[in-house]
Amino acid sequence: MLRIGLALTLISLAGCAHSSNANNQDLGIRASYVWGPEVNTMKPCGSDSTFWVLAKPAVIGQLRAAHDSLQTQPYDRIFIRVHGQRSTRATDGFAQETNGYFEVTEILEARRLLQGECG
Repeated sequence: MLRIGLALTLISLAGCAHSSNANNQDLGIRASYVWGPEVNTMKPCGSDSTFWVLAKPAVIGQLRAAHDSLQTQPYDRIFIRVHGQRSTRATDGFAQETNGYFEVTEILEARRLLQGECG
């Protein structure tokens, strides 16, 4: 009987730990983003690296629409917060001028870049 009680206590503690982790928000990758003719890049905040953005067509469409609505002049950078990961795929074309590909899977936030932010 003691073993059953101990097992139930451990299971309920594990459930609490899991729900606690689920409440921690994933802040995502913070970056500046620019889109235009021959440009589709992001630069993670605090990094010297620039990545060519890959994503499913719907996500690329959302990024481009956000950029178009937030830019004040061509090639303005905007702030984005996204989920995704660096791709191991070899670069080609204009992406060869970057540090590689970054695959964006979800856009968490898009807004105007504040002066001095995300340098």
